[in-house]
Amino acid sequence: MTTGIISALGRVLPTGSSGFAVVDLIQTDAPINPGNSGGPLLDSAGRVIGVNTLIFSQSGTSSGVGLAVPVAAVKRVVPTLIEQGHYAHPWLGISGGSITPALAETLGLSVQQGVLVGSVVSSGPADKAGIRGGTRRTQVDGESVTVGGDIIVAVDDVKVNSFDDVVGYLARQTSVGQQVALTVLRDGRQQRIAVTLGERPATE
Repeated sequence: MTTGIISALGRVLPTGSSGFAVVDLIQTDAPINPGNSGGPLLDSAGRVIGVNTLIFSQSGTSSGVGLAVPVAAVKRVVPTLIEQGHYAHPWLGISGGSITPALAETLGLSVQQGVLVGSVVSSGPADKAGIRGGTRRTQVDGESVTVGGDIIVAVDDVKVNSFDDVVGYLARQTSVGQQVALTVLRDGRQQRIAVTLGERPATE
């Protein structure tokens, strides 16, 4: 057994080639390697609070940041996997980035936090609802950023500060076919747009 100190919640880890991320992870110092991944992450009362899943390592060894799937996600996903062999992840069909105060100042935005929609998947849920992606690219601190699109500041009236907040909320609180209300800023005006979530496309 290890100490398993939890140092962060709601971590999001990109998966590389799929284009999607593993969301809402628990960050722990518990060493995770091919021999013990899948084991329980316990609290001080011996209750299972997560399943140790992977390690993020700069060195490529078993030394790094451990990440565990929360038990709430396990309870939500596993029964469906057992019954149907497949779990449908809710999907908006957007890509974009988090707004930081520095980015907001550079672009002259009226908000300091939120999600700047860079692109919208054609015929995806957001596209069908009328969410707008960026219209041009510009350089911000040496990086190319797509700007001019909608800025998401809340989902179902829950404030979002970053792109991770959006994907985390969808994973925890929603399901395919559910309608969510996005609060967006467009041309300096705030509006609510209803979006019916689709199923995340399968990856190779």
